[in-house]
Amino acid sequence: MIDAVTALKARIPGLGVAEIEAVHVYQNPREVAVVGGPAEPVDVTSAQFSAPFGIALQLLRGGNGYRDYRDVRFDDPALLGIARKVVYHALDGADRMTGEAPCRVEIVTRSGDVLREAVRYPRGSVRRPMTSGEVRAKFMSLCEGVLPAGRARALADMVLNLDAVADVSELASRLAIDGDQDCES
Repeated sequence: MIDAVTALKARIPGLGVAEIEAVHVYQNPREVAVVGGPAEPVDVTSAQFSAPFGIALQLLRGGNGYRDYRDVRFDDPALLGIARKVVYHALDGADRMTGEAPCRVEIVTRSGDVLREAVRYPRGSVRRPMTSGEVRAKFMSLCEGVLPAGRARALADMVLNLDAVADVSELASRLAIDGDQDCES
């Protein structure tokens, strides 16, 4: 659903959150059970598993990376206002969608326009894999503040070229975090 919302934002760059009347998300029951939960998360984990909150974060702030969830206030009235406009619909029987965590998103504007986008295979799935550059960028963002940037880059290089690693113990040693190490260097 984040891919669909991102695509709609790219297709309609002037779409403002004030213009949004409702966001309808159509997914198979399994996906609805996992992410179709409450719009009002209480922590990072519940926020990451709340599609309404994730959609609001994408529409309002333009990001859904780990830091976007970690650095947000879960009681932000602007985010919750949008999240509460998300309506989930479980597709059953003949209406079920095929794909890997497929969905259809419809944004209804105050003027009555309905903007639609469907995604059968989300970014990062087997059928729509991330590029090595996207994988590297995500890895580096997750390492920020945990591993020094140089060490994280070296680790990424090693993993992306694993067939050239002579001894995997070197890889394991780069993963270990020293208690005395300055994570910002």
